[in-house]
Amino acid sequence: MINLDISKLASEIGEPTARFVESAEEKRQRQMIFGFTGAFLVLFLVGWLVFSLLGKGAVATADGLQNDVVNLQKQNDALLQVEQHGATIAQRNKNALQILNNSPAWTNVLAELEKITPKGIVFNRFDVEKADSLKMTGQSPDYQTVSRFMISLASSPSFKNVTLNNSSLTTRESGAVVEFAISFGVSKDLTLKANNPLLKAPENTGTVPVESTLTPKPVEQVPVTPTPKPETPASSGGSSLPVL
Repeated sequence: MINLDISKLASEIGEPTARFVESAEEKRQRQMIFGFTGAFLVLFLVGWLVFSLLGKGAVATADGLQNDVVNLQKQNDALLQVEQHGATIAQRNKNALQILNNSPAWTNVLAELEKITPKGIVFNRFDVEKADSLKMTGQSPDYQTVSRFMISLASSPSFKNVTLNNSSLTTRESGAVVEFAISFGVSKDLTLKANNPLLKAPENTGTVPVESTLTPKPVEQVPVTPTPKPETPASSGGSSLPVL
């Protein structure tokens, strides 16, 4: 049996003496490491939970915002459609008003035609070709009367662009007549706008300066002369008597 001295053998070899008992310093360091590790794990778990909750809230908020954006887009599209429809109606009203304003005033047109129409001319029909253009059909006893009527229309300042579309001789029970069709334009003096005061644009009569209406005129200062008071004679006793 071999008897070996471990401590003597270790000292001779040069190895330090083995220690199997943990010192207080090493125990304290180990506890600190375990404490830091546990705290780190707790903070990590808390952070992960907070991040998860915030992530879910952010996703829900993002979904809500996305739905709001979609709803606003739909409302915006609806408003744009209403605006476009309103612009279309406004343009139609503007065009209709322009056509109405430029349309002939029939009373004035017939009054002017009555002044220049030769005797024997009979009107059958009037048709509006454009806003300021008319077409009339009628009868005349002969071609010479139609020619005089054309000359009268062309010479009148109330009509323009006089054109004879057709004329033909027709035999009827009462005799031969010339049927004609004439197109002519109406001047601006015979339109509804020119004969309706409510449709006329207001004339530029000038503006009155504000200062002339709001600034008061200076009041003439009249000098006032003070009236001297009557002197009262003094008595020897030092008292004064009123002057009668």
